[in-house]
Amino acid sequence: RELRSISLLAATSAKAQEEISAERGEREKAEADSRQRLQMLNQALEEKIRIGRDLHDGVIQSLYAVGLTLESVQRVSEKDAVKAQGLVSQSIQHINRTIGDIRTYIAGLSPRAVRGESLATRLADIVEDLRAGRPLDINWHVDDAAVAELADEQLAETLQITRETVSNALRHGGASRLHISVIATDHGTELLIRDDGIGFDAQQVAHGGYGLGNIRARAEAAKGAFTLTTAPGEGTSVQVIWQTVHSV
Repeated sequence: RELRSISLLAATSAKAQEEISAERGEREKAEADSRQRLQMLNQALEEKIRIGRDLHDGVIQSLYAVGLTLESVQRVSEKDAVKAQGLVSQSIQHINRTIGDIRTYIAGLSPRAVRGESLATRLADIVEDLRAGRPLDINWHVDDAAVAELADEQLAETLQITRETVSNALRHGGASRLHISVIATDHGTELLIRDDGIGFDAQQVAHGGYGLGNIRARAEAAKGAFTLTTAPGEGTSVQVIWQTVHSV
C-alpha cells in the first residue's frame, strides 16, 4: 500500500513538474514575444524620429529656399524680366534636385552619393539654394584630405547640418557673411559654420529649438561632438568634431 502511494505520488509529482515546465516555457515565450514587440516599437519610434529630422532638415529647408526665390521673382518681374526668368529656372532646378533627393531617400540610400562628387560643390549648392539671390559673403575652406577621413554617414550628416545651420543663419540671424570650413584637427575632422548674424541667448532656446536639437542629434548619432557658441549681437558659431579612424 505504501509503495502504491509512493508510486502515485511520484506520478503526480512528475505530471505536476511537466505542467510547471510547460507553463514556464509558455511564460518565457510570452516574455520573449513582449521583448521583441517592445524592440520593434522602439525601432519604429527611432525611425519616425529620424524621418522627421530628415524631412525638417532636408526637404522643408529646400522648399523654403524655393519659396524665397519665387518671392524674388515677384519683386523683379516687372523691372527685369530676364532676371526673373533666371530665378524661375533656378527654382525649377532646385525643385528637381529636391525630387531627386526624396527618391534617393525613399530608396534607402544616403543623400545624393557624396562620394561621387566634391563635398565643397555640394555645400556650395546648398548655400546657393538657401541664399535665394540675397547678397552673401562666404569664406570657404574645405580640406579634401580631412573629407576623406569621414565615414559615409558623417558625410551625409555634414550636408544636413550645414543646410539647417545656414538656413537658421539667414532666416533667423539675418547674416550677411558666412565662414564654412571642413578641416583636419588633432581630435578629428572639424565642421565649422560661423555667421555674423544677430545671435541669440542659447539658454532661452536650449529646449525650444527643433532645428538645434536636430543638429545635436545628427552629430551624436554619427560620432560627432557638437558645440554651439552664440550671444545676442555676436553672431553664431556651430562646430562639429567628427571622430575618425585616425582620431580614435
